[in-house]
Amino acid sequence: MVNDVSQSMYQPRRAGRRPPSVTTAFVNRWINALLSPSTALVASMLGYYTFATYANVFLPDSNLGGILIRAGLAGLVCVSVILTSNSVLQRRSMHLLPVMIFFSLYGMRLLENIFISGVWVSPGPQTVFPVYFISTILPLVLLSTRLSHFNDNHFHMAMLLLAGLFLAGLGLNLDVLLETSERRMTLEKINPISLAHTAFGFVLYFIVAFGKSRRWSIEAMLIIPLMLAVVLYARSRGAYVTGAIAILIYVMLLRGGRRILVTIGLTGITSLLLIFYSEEIYDIVITRLQQTNIDDDVATYLRYKAFWGSWEQFKDNILIGRYAVEQSVNFYPHNIYMESLMAVGLLGTIPFILHLIFATKAAVSIVRSRQYPVFAVFCAIIFFKDSLSGLFSGNLWGSTTFWVSSTMVIVFWYQARHHTMRPLSQSHHIPSAQTAGLFAPARDTPGR
Repeated sequence: MVNDVSQSMYQPRRAGRRPPSVTTAFVNRWINALLSPSTALVASMLGYYTFATYANVFLPDSNLGGILIRAGLAGLVCVSVILTSNSVLQRRSMHLLPVMIFFSLYGMRLLENIFISGVWVSPGPQTVFPVYFISTILPLVLLSTRLSHFNDNHFHMAMLLLAGLFLAGLGLNLDVLLETSERRMTLEKINPISLAHTAFGFVLYFIVAFGKSRRWSIEAMLIIPLMLAVVLYARSRGAYVTGAIAILIYVMLLRGGRRILVTIGLTGITSLLLIFYSEEIYDIVITRLQQTNIDDDVATYLRYKAFWGSWEQFKDNILIGRYAVEQSVNFYPHNIYMESLMAVGLLGTIPFILHLIFATKAAVSIVRSRQYPVFAVFCAIIFFKDSLSGLFSGNLWGSTTFWVSSTMVIVFWYQARHHTMRPLSQSHHIPSAQTAGLFAPARDTPGR
């Protein structure tokens, strides 16, 4: 029996109906892409600091910019889900149970600390709760049900647009960036660490996209050097180290010709950077990496103090934890794993560890396989980077990219594994792998 879609392809066009113009088709294509779950996923991970560059120009003295950005990103997620509400919902994997348990335990700890114990969790509940519940949990819960609408082309269009907006936003702040680049390139609304990690997120995506088509490769070669320049002058040691390790893991997990192609591309980009930035790379990167003495570097001293203070707090309440912040500095310990032990104890950290194990297994499987789409591989690579950067920076309630990427790689892996292990006739309520967008046909890749 021929399905409805196939029938519609062979029905004669009604008389009097003209095909859409090139302009109309182009606009419709972009509207469909921008309102898709693919764009919502990109925006959830890299959107906030992209648009914060504009808030830094137009709303420099107000928190309104951050509120509008987070509301807009949450709205995009909701719209993308509403527009695909007639699709079949994907079945949730039991592999997501640990992260959901941890979200509940940690969320209750935040609520208890702030509203019952009166603990100040910087920068305050007006930021902590929207980031944790709306910018982090909402996207991964909703988007994990819309796998049938993820699409490499839509994902790439969204990533290309966000990268352009990010660079254009930095251009609007060029005078401030040049002024601060001698120390650590920063903006009022974006600290150097966030600036570097956002730029490196774009770098990782275009490394993954490199070689998929001629056009995508050209775009990658144009964008990667610009983003690496941002990373360089932001002078974030964590971004340097974790980004480099993530790229190394990616290359090591690749197989055959793909590894050779990516290695050649990275060698070419590295050569260009050394030609134009050789002195700056040595002076900035090496000097910054050497600034790890707690007696000479204030930031290193505060992190050292917060880390060991959180360890002492954990020992005081080993099983269930007590505080969401380290009490001596009244701040998070810049290590999400120690923060988990400190906040929810050993019992609450067990589901967190299980989630990390599932996500790592899924990410390795996704990168090693040649059948996963670009958006799944990107989520795997950025998970590697953010899980490593969690050792040096960040906090549990604000690590949106880490939580979204780690959860989505499990969803992508489980869905593809489910398709390959069970015949479609036994799971007719779940779209086929190709229909679900997990194994897009080669002809859909642009530039071929």
